[in-house]
Amino acid sequence: MSVEKALLEIDEIERRVKPYRYFSSEAKMLLNVLDELKIALNNMDKPKIKQSLEALMKAEEMAAPYRSFGFIEEILNRIKILREELAKIISD
Repeated sequence: MSVEKALLEIDEIERRVKPYRYFSSEAKMLLNVLDELKIALNNMDKPKIKQSLEALMKAEEMAAPYRSFGFIEEILNRIKILREELAKIISD
């Protein structure tokens, strides 16, 4: 169940970030992390999932100064939910 939730969150994050991929290197980096994460989830590759989790935390740190922009806050909230689901997957 957590994998399904994680994939839904990835889709939601991608939908919100994709319009900015050509304007922000951070957006492009986040989309790359999410692509790698989807592959890792489909293969249940826990080391890669953990690596993606760490990359998501870095992305959160990079985006934190821009939290005042509404869409950034929404993306950060989605990333938080995704991280929680990934932690469940890794711990199983």
